[in-house]
Amino acid sequence: MESDEAESAKRRMHDERRPYQVGYGKPPKATQFGVRPQPQRRTRPKSVYSRQSSKLTKFLDQPVEVKLNGRIAKLHPHEATLHGLFVRIINGQLRPIKQFLRECQRAELLEAEVLQESSVIHVPKNVPMDLAGYILLREGPPPRDEGTLRPYFAEYERDLALLKLLKEEALLKARAGGENVY
Repeated sequence: MESDEAESAKRRMHDERRPYQVGYGKPPKATQFGVRPQPQRRTRPKSVYSRQSSKLTKFLDQPVEVKLNGRIAKLHPHEATLHGLFVRIINGQLRPIKQFLRECQRAELLEAEVLQESSVIHVPKNVPMDLAGYILLREGPPPRDEGTLRPYFAEYERDLALLKLLKEEALLKARAGGENVY
């Protein structure tokens, strides 16, 4: 350690004896770290920016007239956009479906709600989890007999068959339209 300190002291003494050369990247020692007056920059005051953004916000929040079910109604522009998106979803277009899901995800509508109370419900192996949740909401906590579950199973199977058919139709329509889908 002592040798390191001695070497650095020798270097400092050697550097002090050497003349300082002024050049590119080497300003004169007298003004090297001095405070200089900064040039006056012409900028807009902050209030101008806030006024512009408030004007834009007011413009985007104005109701828009749209035609819904044959009647003219005034809606927020975002709501009107979602209505148009929903119409395209009903027609089976895939891009609007993806866009709608992204909007729902951004609004955190797809996030599961956090339960305040924690409990565990055992679901039988032959009952799908989503169906068990639906039955729990409709019928309350278990136990249940087979007669109660039978209509729910029938409805669930019908819904699965309908969803499969709708998916096949949407894929056929998309492929006929030239979209590259799986």
